[in-house]
Amino acid sequence: MKAFLIFLLFWAFHSNGQRTVGLLKYSDKASEGYTLFSPIQSKETYLIDLCGYVVHSWKAKEFPGQTAYLMPNGDLLRTARIGGAFTGGGVGGKVEIYSWEGDLKWSHVFATLSTHQHHVAKPLPNGNFITILWKKYSKTEAIQKGFNPMTLTEAGIWSDKIIEVKPLANNEAEIVWEWDFWDHTIQDIDPTKSDFGNVKDHSELLDVNFSEDPGSNPAEWLHANSLDYHPEYDQIVVSSKYHHEFYIIDHSTTKDEAKSHQGGRYGKGGDFLYRWGNPAAYRQGTDNNHILYGQHDVQWIPKGLPGENQILCFNNGSTRTPELFSTVDQILPPVNQDGSYKIDPQQPYGPDRPFWTYEANPRSDFYSARLSGVQRLSNGNSLICEANKGNFFEVTMEGKIVWQYKNPVNIFGPATQGTIPSGNDVFNITRYGPDDPAFTDKVLIGKTTLEVNNSPYVCDSVSILHDFNDIESSIYPNPTQNHLFVEDVSDRKMLFTIYDLTGKVIEEGSLISGMVELNKLKAGTFILRIHDLQSNKITNFVFQKL
Repeated sequence: MKAFLIFLLFWAFHSNGQRTVGLLKYSDKASEGYTLFSPIQSKETYLIDLCGYVVHSWKAKEFPGQTAYLMPNGDLLRTARIGGAFTGGGVGGKVEIYSWEGDLKWSHVFATLSTHQHHVAKPLPNGNFITILWKKYSKTEAIQKGFNPMTLTEAGIWSDKIIEVKPLANNEAEIVWEWDFWDHTIQDIDPTKSDFGNVKDHSELLDVNFSEDPGSNPAEWLHANSLDYHPEYDQIVVSSKYHHEFYIIDHSTTKDEAKSHQGGRYGKGGDFLYRWGNPAAYRQGTDNNHILYGQHDVQWIPKGLPGENQILCFNNGSTRTPELFSTVDQILPPVNQDGSYKIDPQQPYGPDRPFWTYEANPRSDFYSARLSGVQRLSNGNSLICEANKGNFFEVTMEGKIVWQYKNPVNIFGPATQGTIPSGNDVFNITRYGPDDPAFTDKVLIGKTTLEVNNSPYVCDSVSILHDFNDIESSIYPNPTQNHLFVEDVSDRKMLFTIYDLTGKVIEEGSLISGMVELNKLKAGTFILRIHDLQSNKITNFVFQKL
């Protein structure tokens, strides 16, 4: 057992082994705040600080389905995964509100024989939330709509609709607004069926027979996977994974106007105000201007943040050829001051490329085929969730990673430091600033990490730079008897601290000529911490004294 613990410590702290879970990188360039996430295979939602300490958590009865957000009063709005009549990707079925203290305040099931909630429930400024429902249409209804009968199964079509929900007392819910893709379609294969017309001339509508990525279930037509709301424009953006596009619609409409092609603030009813990502979907593009591939978490950058009113998304790249890789893309839409869009009916919706893109080098190092998300932070950095790896990281506009965390939690619970977990997917994450109203009068003190880690934890303060992955030095000889040398320290001024395995400080001092005297040390296994005062970098090593 002792040898096994030494092995884990070696992997957790040695420069060549690196840490494997929890906090991997932390610099003073990271944006302050607390990160909220719900592991896909856990019934708990966690709020961690920049050091990876848990400052709060909520426990539910069901797994997430898939999102969780804090509300301004500190309540947690989450979706829950329950069974139903349809079980496509991102299944939910229930929406819940928990108090800060963890009490279930409100819960409502959105699952019937013909509808099922999925993916996201996002809070609105008015206290309501928006979410997505699958809605079933029979094979007969789909044929009348103009779907090619050869593409249909007896299950018909499960389309997507958006609803705005007002939570009421006694777990009741009022649907105060709704919009359905089904009401805004076109087809050009059968003039005897509904919505017949010229697809290319009506980019404000969705071609029911466009299919590029049908997914695993042919009944799931669109696979809408994210929602966001723009309070000034009173618009909603919804993303379709299978069509590789996002669509912006008018939220100011009444329920009846949302079904029509007229009315609302922008005069177009529920028709698309703007769409972007794959012009081939409306017959005005080819692979040359196909930009999005199975994207997630499409959102506006909020007012007051760098890039405000631009659109940010995680571009999964799941059908990108010839190489699979993900990017984060920032799009500058051709929007007018009043929230309308500059559209040339004879051209694809602009712009022709993203305003800014993050990608790894090499590209294939950054790839999540599904799930995932991104958020613009107050300092201009972007917080990214590479979902399939449970990998969270913050990057600057120049692409430098300044904070990184690996989710240690899967269906078996927290992983041990030094092991590599699987099944630790996280749908998306959100960071909330220290001054967020959700934290008013709340105590946010983290004392423990999620990962099982019996060794000293070295992230003591947000003012210290910790960089566990970018270590340039090494130590020798190891094991050693009387002296320990640190390579590549030049003439920089450095301090050292030696800990035993309980975290007790054994010795500390200045590093002279890269050497540490060990004559006073008894035999055993220890941790050497080096503090480079010039770069403010902390580096940790495990060594054995003979």
